[in-house]
Amino acid sequence: MKYSLRSLMIVVTLACAVVGSRIEYLRRWALYHENQASTFRPAADSGAAFLVQNHDAHALAYRRAMWRPWTVIDESPGMNPPTGPLKFAHDLAWLAFLAVLAVAWWFDRRGLMRRVEALEKAARP
Repeated sequence: MKYSLRSLMIVVTLACAVVGSRIEYLRRWALYHENQASTFRPAADSGAAFLVQNHDAHALAYRRAMWRPWTVIDESPGMNPPTGPLKFAHDLAWLAFLAVLAVAWWFDRRGLMRRVEALEKAARP
């Protein structure tokens, strides 16, 4: 399989567009939950404290997820932001996936270069 620089740039552009749109989606939800928390904050004394805490937790989770767009946000009421070993395992899985992808790409390119060199040797008189 032969890859060109143009195809690599297309893939990188598409990846950036997907990640950028995910970050914008997370930013908008964070703003929504921050606005909802500020709406319920004056009424927190009359029993809306749970709503304020819930929206604050969601806003914080979305703000943190903006730095890790692959993070899945739990939308259940009263959720806590992801922490601990589960978050570490999730990030480690993504890192391993990217490392395997890079090694596979390197092996593919190395094999392609060997074939090109062999064809150039064969073409020389």
